[in-house]
Amino acid sequence: MTTLQEPSHRLMTAEELLRFPDDDVRRELVRGELRTLMPPSSEHGDIALHLGSLLRQFVLKHGLGRALVESGFRLSSSPDTVRGPDLSVVLKDRVGSIGPGFFPGAPDLAIEIISPSDTYEEVHDKIDDYLNHGTREVWIVRLRLRSIAVHRPERATEIFRLGETLTGSEVLPGFSLPISDLFPAA
Repeated sequence: MTTLQEPSHRLMTAEELLRFPDDDVRRELVRGELRTLMPPSSEHGDIALHLGSLLRQFVLKHGLGRALVESGFRLSSSPDTVRGPDLSVVLKDRVGSIGPGFFPGAPDLAIEIISPSDTYEEVHDKIDDYLNHGTREVWIVRLRLRSIAVHRPERATEIFRLGETLTGSEVLPGFSLPISDLFPAA
């Protein structure tokens, strides 16, 4: 008697993800499951470049560490989770771990710029992954709402809207960003 078996579903590792071709397709690994991300919009790219340049300048000027763009962070192993925030900051005491592979651990600050294709569940899954693995702050840039939501472990979410200034970062003390500077007038 022949028995039919379900095909075995094998989880992917971070090492296997690293071997994918560099084809400009953004991918993440979530508890061993490969996720392919939609290409961002031009508005997304504009905001990412603007905010990334501000972060880089501030971080370097104050000797805080490194600001990164679309870099992979290995948050957990067995099964592996590798997230790639749009922007991130790694503080100077951990900069030595930046190398050719995925960063071993979470960024100190992760910034996700929400695209129209992102679902509510996907965004909150990312926030939870970052905060549960040691990220001190997660900024969610909401293009449609023209605002930034700041998430920190065990604290209420703060939302900064047009006409307000994002301040009070624990990762970037002294950093301030008028929200209207980030979003050009329509």
